[in-house]
Amino acid sequence: GRWKIDFDGITFITDHLKSREVTAYPSPLQDVPIDRATIEKQNRARTLLQHKPELATSHTILVIDNSGSMLAKKNDVHLYRDSQNAAFSMTALEFIAEQLLSQTAVNSDLVSLVKFNSEPTVEFSREPMGWTVYNQILTHRNTERFVDRQTAPYMDEICGHSNFLPALAKVGELLKLGYHEECALSIFFFSDGRSSDHKGISCDE
Repeated sequence: GRWKIDFDGITFITDHLKSREVTAYPSPLQDVPIDRATIEKQNRARTLLQHKPELATSHTILVIDNSGSMLAKKNDVHLYRDSQNAAFSMTALEFIAEQLLSQTAVNSDLVSLVKFNSEPTVEFSREPMGWTVYNQILTHRNTERFVDRQTAPYMDEICGHSNFLPALAKVGELLKLGYHEECALSIFFFSDGRSSDHKGISCDE
């Protein structure tokens, strides 16, 4: 058996004697408490921007690889349990929370989230920037058991791939929604490897 110990924001996994560290990673980030007034304000902003898309000041699309290889421990993602947790945690902290705390983003800045493996899935679209988005992103971090994470890359070889082209096509569709010339567009694309659908595709395509 193994022990799981939380200390000073870090989760340690040790052997059964608690004498040897197996791995360590940041403890799960906590959701931000949101009151009813904040939720109502977020809902009003969403409704307004749906009816008047010309009021949007920016639209950022987060595209995150959800294939099995992202669940394997990666030594190049310091302290994070796996690449998927790193992508969602760092996006929530460094893109959402940092801008909200520094007041460099407002609720006319929109965020969309696309996860992909063999096919893309739009988790949410054109959501006004706010702490509700921060919480939504955190819910997508991997919570699989250790054994399941170990077998994920092998299952990925059998059942799924990291197909970039369908994900990018979905991004193109989202960017067109409510587009106007004064709306700044950006894409953050997270993956741990090259695409599975790159063979036979020329750069022009």
